[in-house]
Amino acid sequence: MEKTIEKTCRYLVASDLHLERVPSHSSHALNFDQDLADMLAHHGCLAPGSISWKLIFNGDFIEFDDLEQPENLSLVESRRRETGLLGFDHIPEGDWRTPARKLNAILASHALLLKTLAAFLAQGHEIIFIRGNHDLELCWGPVQEELRLLIASGCPAGLAAGSMDRLVRENIRFVPWFYFEPGLLYIEHGNQYDEYASNAHNLYPFSLGDKPRVELPLASLYMRYFSSRIEGHNPDILAKRRALFPYLGCLVRSNWMNLPKIPLYYVQVVYQALNQLRNRDGLRLSMTEEIERRMLQDIQRSSGLSYRTLLALRALAQSPALDGWIHWIRCSFLDLTLGLLLNLSVAVALLIFGHELEQFHLLVSTCALLAALSVSRGKQRAKTAVAHSRFKDIARRIAALTGARYIVFGHSHQTDIASWRLPRRQEATYLNLGCWAPFEANCFCYLLIDPLKKSRTGLMRWDARSRQPATLSATPSPVPQAKATLRRLFHKNSGR
Repeated sequence: MEKTIEKTCRYLVASDLHLERVPSHSSHALNFDQDLADMLAHHGCLAPGSISWKLIFNGDFIEFDDLEQPENLSLVESRRRETGLLGFDHIPEGDWRTPARKLNAILASHALLLKTLAAFLAQGHEIIFIRGNHDLELCWGPVQEELRLLIASGCPAGLAAGSMDRLVRENIRFVPWFYFEPGLLYIEHGNQYDEYASNAHNLYPFSLGDKPRVELPLASLYMRYFSSRIEGHNPDILAKRRALFPYLGCLVRSNWMNLPKIPLYYVQVVYQALNQLRNRDGLRLSMTEEIERRMLQDIQRSSGLSYRTLLALRALAQSPALDGWIHWIRCSFLDLTLGLLLNLSVAVALLIFGHELEQFHLLVSTCALLAALSVSRGKQRAKTAVAHSRFKDIARRIAALTGARYIVFGHSHQTDIASWRLPRRQEATYLNLGCWAPFEANCFCYLLIDPLKKSRTGLMRWDARSRQPATLSATPSPVPQAKATLRRLFHKNSGR
């Protein structure tokens, strides 16, 4: 039976907060808890009222990809022993402790955010977390439980601890794929349409074995084993992979000692990717597919979508970079890297030993030309690595499959709006939320949906200075001084 739209509920959707550990001396640019609190208060979410709200975080809520492991594990383990765990189907026990430590370390510097979310829940509202590629570890049941406990720690004065505990258990939901309101809303992070950030098994992203581990996409391997280890790295500036080569140039110019580290760390990324590709066999894959089949059946029951529709939605995803050897070699630039090294090696050998050859100058010139072509091809491939322009076409197909009026993505950090009239006179609108984190031109953006008042529905940008939202009717221009803020953050991290 098809569900009806929940007319008495309003929706606020924010994407890509990328919460990180904030130093006590940090500028406002790194700590934006107050902005989120002001936005929720402006819409009346923190005061008693008859209207219920759903606050949906559309992926990349936590930045798990760029944080060293905290040393202290005692708090996490003691909480787990004292409170026990909620029951989470299909989630294996394993090495959940590292992301739980990271979660504690990050949210320790976001006390205001925790209090705001607890106050939101205290009014009877609901919070929904959709997984992205930077917070993939929220697939762990114990990590979900830890986030619930941390939000409960911000319990408002006057509310009993038992009541807060009940609220975080009943009114916080974690969805593994998308959030769906029939006829109204389809929300998905969008990383599955990016070959560098997608997973072959997004519903159950574990490598089965004696010690299950989360299978990270290639972009996360680069973040954790390559870029985040280079001195002066700032993940908030490296938001678009097409800016990779200029960014690496900035890192080298800021500190020449980074130059020998780049190939070393690149080799380590290749090693980690090889391990992930090698640890696959038919039996484990069949077990994973069976688990995902059962999860799809659960989603079918909860969403009201047919099983065939769910399979059609899954088929829209991009093939992950780590889905096969050939695809991985191309996406890792390994073919171009080996070609560049081969041509440079031959050129050096000719310069040292080949002066007497008749075609010496021609051979050296050919090797240099081929090396230059490898570099040029690499730059071109990096610029087109993530073609977010195809998001619109994917959103159109999702609208046709689900009948949703609004199709909402994040991931790209670029706000976008497009509308269509589909067959049967169905109107559909695609909205990309950009990001909330203030490190991008398209920041502090969110979606407000009021089913009762269509005029209030739209993509908004929160103005921290005036504490008022502005409605965006098209792709917005950059926030004033956004580029200056990025330059300031980079120079601060690079020590300049």
